[in-house]
Amino acid sequence: MTHACVLEFSSNEGIIEVSENIKENLGIFEKNGVIRILISYANLSKCDFIKFESLNENINDIKYVKNLLENKLSLNYSTLTLGDYVHINNLKFYISELEPDNAVSLINTDITVDICERKNINENQIDFFSNDNKISNNNNPYEIINNTQVNINNTINGEFKKYKFIINYNILELLKKGNISINIYLKSENINNFHIFISFPPYDDVSETVHHIHVDDCTDQIKIDKDLIQKCLRYHFIYFQNDEKNENIQLSNTNDNKNNNLLCYDTNNLNQKSYQDYSEILEYLYDQFFPHIIFIGILSNSNIPLNYNLSSNVIENTLNLTKNKDIENQNIKINTNENIINNQNYIKCDNCLKDILDYNINMHKIHCIKNFSICNICKQPFKKNELINHIHCDICNEGMHINDKNKHNSIWHVKIKCLCEKYFYKKQFIFHQKLFCPKKLIFCPFCNIFTAHFTNIYDEDYIIANFFDKLDNKQINNISPNTNAHINSNFETKSIGYYVNLLHNNFNYFLKYIKNSEHEKYCGSKSISCIICKKNMYRNLYLNHLCSVHNLTKIESFKIINENIQLQ
Repeated sequence: MTHACVLEFSSNEGIIEVSENIKENLGIFEKNGVIRILISYANLSKCDFIKFESLNENINDIKYVKNLLENKLSLNYSTLTLGDYVHINNLKFYISELEPDNAVSLINTDITVDICERKNINENQIDFFSNDNKISNNNNPYEIINNTQVNINNTINGEFKKYKFIINYNILELLKKGNISINIYLKSENINNFHIFISFPPYDDVSETVHHIHVDDCTDQIKIDKDLIQKCLRYHFIYFQNDEKNENIQLSNTNDNKNNNLLCYDTNNLNQKSYQDYSEILEYLYDQFFPHIIFIGILSNSNIPLNYNLSSNVIENTLNLTKNKDIENQNIKINTNENIINNQNYIKCDNCLKDILDYNINMHKIHCIKNFSICNICKQPFKKNELINHIHCDICNEGMHINDKNKHNSIWHVKIKCLCEKYFYKKQFIFHQKLFCPKKLIFCPFCNIFTAHFTNIYDEDYIIANFFDKLDNKQINNISPNTNAHINSNFETKSIGYYVNLLHNNFNYFLKYIKNSEHEKYCGSKSISCIICKKNMYRNLYLNHLCSVHNLTKIESFKIINENIQLQ
């Protein structure tokens, strides 16, 4: 016997469809044939306490599993019955104790959860879970890789190949400290037909719609380091980000690493202590939730089988420091050279539109007119034999090689279906997925778990359009690493990397629109008792209460709230 709420049924006219969870708890399988079920009305009491027996290995290694259950139960279940099996985030539990009755309602209730490891499982249950594990293992789309230094040869035929890189503890600690980076390479004779998607926890999957990173140009290596991972994590910890009040927002240079600091806020409008405390909390959260798994998806847009080689290795950043110093020295030399020649006269070449020193203009024109021509649309100079293959998109007027036309159309001019069932072109999808999607995962500071945003922002299109009007097309520096050396400095290729960097460097622009999600409002309105003075208050006031009344820092207060630390 089990119980269910009307909300757990979906039906067309004349049909009642039962959820898979109800079928499981009733012991119904497809091979059973026709089954008769007696349905009767029951009035259930509200739940006070649940005791689960874990059917998972190493359940104690999962952080904040009680908080996860307390939050997810009320979101995914309306009723529970003693003896039921519960599935939460790929974890399985058996209900061994309920209060105040053997069947309870979870609607509008505050639940207390206890978890223990299960000791006695009968033979039928062992067979059931062993078969279930076999099915799940057979259906697992990931190739598990336990070594960060790999070399994989495979074939793909217009499908999505998935890999799950598990980072060992020693590598993870070095990656956290920023001492190393993991470099990923993809090689193929048809490399232009490939896309790479990468995601980190809290995502437990990677796909065209669920990812942190999308790389459409796979010719270069992908460098995964501490800075990149923190940039990806920041979208999940919105509550602790400080929004800028400065109305005169200027676009940051996407190539300037100095402006890519995730914890760099406009301190002119913030209290210095508050800024420091929030930065400490963010650093603490980034350390606690630093991903130990990398999900990698490889997609081919070709209809024929293609061979590829996927490899990765670990690089010490100390080696990169010498390279960075060399680059800095080169930049210093370039700057000094620029200062020297600033007083010299330049003449713009009529053929390539580049500024040439006046005493070199005649020699330059002889070479330039013979070898180069300029595109009349984008004003890019090309070698004469390459200009024939240069075209512009009929929709967005973007310049490209003729062989890249189909790839360009598939990326930018085909709508993507998001998890929230809405459709977007790629340019809007980049911003929607990371900022506005109601299915986006955020960290709740009150219940200490990752949960869906659950907020529909109805003026999303206006916000994004206004952002593009203010900040897009402002920068004229090249951002593509593979651009031709002869490209005019006034022309810019709008790639996926361009828009991602545009969002990274102007993230604070959107904070006022995406803060205070529906879940945070609901969760923050619950009551809690102060662990020090026993005063009752709302959860969303508890942090400030500990800071202002008990003179604790925000990081100390956060640990007390979310780790139940007892003060000495």
